Amino acid sequence: DVANSCRFNSGSSDNFTFTPGGTGSRTTFTVSFWIKRGKLGAIQRIFDSDLQDNDTYHSSFFFKADDSFAMYNKDASNAGIDVYTNAKFRDPSAWYNIVAVFDTTNGTQSERIRYFVNGVRQAVTGTLPNQNVDNTWFNRTYEHVIGKRAYDAAEFFGGYLAEFVFIDGSALDADSFGEFDSDSGIWKPKSVSG
Repeated sequence: DVANSCRFNSGSSDNFTFTPGGTGSRTTFTVSFWIKRGKLGAIQRIFDSDLQDNDTYHSSFFFKADDSFAMYNKDASNAGIDVYTNAKFRDPSAWYNIVAVFDTTNGTQSERIRYFVNGVRQAVTGTLPNQNVDNTWFNRTYEHVIGKRAYDAAEFFGGYLAEFVFIDGSALDADSFGEFDSDSGIWKPKSVSG
């Protein structure tokens, strides 16, 4: 069971916002959430931040129109990141636990962005970051948005979202947030308190 989810109605422009009180790590962080999709075949932002109303400076975790999951980052120097899963997530009846690990301090390029879905590491395609890149807009004192694109009223998420966790300064694997049930083998949430 995934408890206490929020329903996002993309037609009603549902979203959450918060602004960090201080600057955190822009080289190392982990995002985890449980999601049940209600809308397929469209770009839907899950977690987004930018330099206030400007697509030139933009970071995002989102579903692409082909239903893959991606991270995108862009700054003025065009030091872009665009990493997406080979897998497509098209089952609106399923809960997915998505864990995105961002760690540009890692000496191995393929380890700098890692995605896990229901405890299983995903194969990815795209442009991975260079070592020690710190140009994302996450963990800066700009507005962070859950459920839409940060710089305008567009690309709203439609579905259910639960246990959204953003860990500053740590690269944690999926087993920090879930575990396989010993009887059924199904991925289930762990307590994330503390």
